Amino acid sequence: MIVDIHSHILPEIDDGSSDINESLMLMAMQKKQGADAIIATPHFYAEYSDLYEYTQYAQEKFNQLKKNASNEVPELFLGYEVKYFKGISENELTNMLTLGNTDYILVEMPYACITEKMLDDIGSISLNLGLTPILAHVDRYISFPGFQNVIKLIDDGFAKAQINADAILYGPNKHKSLKLISDGYISYLGSDTHSVRERPPRIDEFIQRLKKKVEPLYLEKIENDSSDIYLKLCKGV
Repeated sequence: MIVDIHSHILPEIDDGSSDINESLMLMAMQKKQGADAIIATPHFYAEYSDLYEYTQYAQEKFNQLKKNASNEVPELFLGYEVKYFKGISENELTNMLTLGNTDYILVEMPYACITEKMLDDIGSISLNLGLTPILAHVDRYISFPGFQNVIKLIDDGFAKAQINADAILYGPNKHKSLKLISDGYISYLGSDTHSVRERPPRIDEFIQRLKKKVEPLYLEKIENDSSDIYLKLCKGV
């Protein structure tokens, strides 16, 4: 099973899908590429958004998309891509930003030096709130100072990692991204799709390349972890 746990397919809410028609096109593309389920994860920025207003609006857009989607597209669930904010592990409202009604939360780290205090805060999410943080598009931070501390956080079991489909296809970090997978650090796949033309989903290309470049067990790990999160998503419905 393949679950895309990171996508920007909700219409008119962030820098992703521009309207309902584009959202439906993206879902159809995902189905054709082999996705069984999609979690819509609009950006949430604590410094700019009112949590209650934002989550209500996201739910409205989600309901609109579900209502218009056919039965021939992947199952759809609602979550968020939560940009890290100071004290994320101490705020009980963080529980409103999970992937569906699961105990997982998708966390985006800042594009800057990764500090130990930040990682301690993220690691404490599980201890303080009972949630498991999933680090969004961890491939983007490979060259950042402090990345080894990210690896340690995953190694110690305080976080899991998601990789973008295009990480092993394009860009300067594609070989290092493959190594992250073959070293067993990646649990989840995300298309991080934003639009049909500029940032389309590339799940099929990801799977084809992965089959050529790494041992089968690493794709199996992503598929098994997808199945686990899917079961949790279904229980929460």
